[in-house]
Amino acid sequence: MKPYSFPKNLFCRIIVIAMLLFMISAVQPRHPANAAGSSVKVDGLWWSIDKETGTITWIPYDWEGGEIPDELDGIKITAIGQWACYNNEEGRRDHLKTVILPESITRLDNGAFHNCVFKSIKLPESLEEIGDQAFEGCANLKSIDIPSSVTTIGRRAFAECTSLKTVEMH
Repeated sequence: MKPYSFPKNLFCRIIVIAMLLFMISAVQPRHPANAAGSSVKVDGLWWSIDKETGTITWIPYDWEGGEIPDELDGIKITAIGQWACYNNEEGRRDHLKTVILPESITRLDNGAFHNCVFKSIKLPESLEEIGDQAFEGCANLKSIDIPSSVTTIGRRAFAECTSLKTVEMH
């Protein structure tokens, strides 16, 4: 009895379909949402938030800077999440100059603004915690005013902020 062999055409089609499925599953979204969160489009930009905690988990690459909204999709924003505004090779935020955090923010998670290039950031009086590496590598940050409400500043929070000349605590 002769062993069965796939027609060459069918075998090639199966391989191509498998490769396409693999490539589609490997593509990362530009506005990832975590399991507890969702993506919200505001003024044409996709933000991601954890609706249970009010944490921004993703700040859009094409956000121009300025004021971060105090509410997204009806959810009060209370924190900037881990690596939410991280600058890396895959996505850059080199155009950011100023960031203003809303008064509703109480926490900046680890690496929240890691490697960002803004020159200034306004921290709210409501802020209580600055996580590890929150501003690490923000080489253009020249000064920062830390409100007296801050009770915790994490390790390496301002490491490699090479332009940082003034830190005021009040």
